[in-house]
Amino acid sequence: SRAMVPPAAAFGRAPAAAAGPLLSNASRYATLQRAFSDRLREWYWQRGEGTRYQIWNPPGVVFCKLKKDHHLHGRYGPRWSDWGFGDDGAVLRLVLGALSGRWAVWLAQHRPEERWVVVDSDAGRLFQVFTRAMNAFGLDAVDPEKALPNLRLLHANERLAPAFFPPGALRSVHVHLPHGARATRPHRAALLSGSFTADVNAALGPQGELHMVGDDEAILSEASGELTRSRLF
Repeated sequence: SRAMVPPAAAFGRAPAAAAGPLLSNASRYATLQRAFSDRLREWYWQRGEGTRYQIWNPPGVVFCKLKKDHHLHGRYGPRWSDWGFGDDGAVLRLVLGALSGRWAVWLAQHRPEERWVVVDSDAGRLFQVFTRAMNAFGLDAVDPEKALPNLRLLHANERLAPAFFPPGALRSVHVHLPHGARATRPHRAALLSGSFTADVNAALGPQGELHMVGDDEAILSEASGELTRSRLF
């Protein structure tokens, strides 16, 4: 529900540190950036060879996005058993649109009994989430020996991601800043389409919830109309 958003004070700036720790933090950031970039480049090469996805676990990152959405690979993610949390009965929540990652990482850290999956089609935004998560959970930047305990990150098209989950697996889907249709090239369908709505409905359990947050009233109105026409929500 909306109440799950943490107070703004929880995101306040940390006190200024001495020069030594600042240099250490900068070095860690550079190490995380290099590790993520290396994996991303490796995925670019692999997808050129026809590979459908790449799993980086630990720490728990999946690359399965192509620039051209109509290609066959990029529409399919790995089996849930290969990258998920197993069938432990925990509440599973999907976030489509990482933003800065602050919201999802904070909730994952403060709700260890729940499982969170964050999906973003933009590699830069996903890197921000990756950095926040690695720092929040204190994982080694060079060679992590364990995965993020209750968080997974997917570099994938947001509108395809709900189909990656087993039927009824999700408790909630959180859509951040859904995009509308684009008539100019490259053409792009609106995120809230009939197929997307059907995939979300299939992935949600009996008590499942769909939440949307946006800054464009016209797009939100159109999305609400799509949901109403679907008669699924």
